Amino acid sequence: MNTSDSNEKSKVDSEFQKYSLVGSPFKDQLKELDRLIEKTKSGTNIQIETDQENLIAIAPMKAMQGKLKCSISKSETNNWLLKLKIN
Repeated sequence: MNTSDSNEKSKVDSEFQKYSLVGSPFKDQLKELDRLIEKTKSGTNIQIETDQENLIAIAPMKAMQGKLKCSISKSETNNWLLKLKIN
């Protein structure tokens, strides 16, 4: 990766407010997902790190219902990263 790639990645990462739900019970993570979806609807891009595959399965449907873009990837710590943005 060259310097410009690194700068672009930093710029993209800084556009998201980051939240970690790792270690929380699934029920709590689900409630937090709903809260963060509402926050995203108001214009804040959100990145959520989770260790719950069930949350990753549910999140795209909830995001579509809220008319949001949703992307899923793996984090550096091998957890899941969920990014939410306005369409």
